[in-house]
Amino acid sequence: MGGYVALEIMRQAPERVSALALLDTSARPDTPEATQNRKKLMQRAETDFPGVIDALLPKLFTRQLRVDLLVSAPN
Repeated sequence: MGGYVALEIMRQAPERVSALALLDTSARPDTPEATQNRKKLMQRAETDFPGVIDALLPKLFTRQLRVDLLVSAPN
């Protein structure tokens, strides 16, 4: 969502931005499937936020990093 916001700021007030770097974002809208998945996660967050985190972690971190983080996490 940050990319959408940044692009809209550039559209509305480009004089207020001296530089902009967009990393791992897109100017394209979500696909219908991505929109549906986002809505499901939003609904799930209302009752099961840890489940949302579990669902997102594989999309954000490699399997090995997740293993490393679990091993190094304090008990």
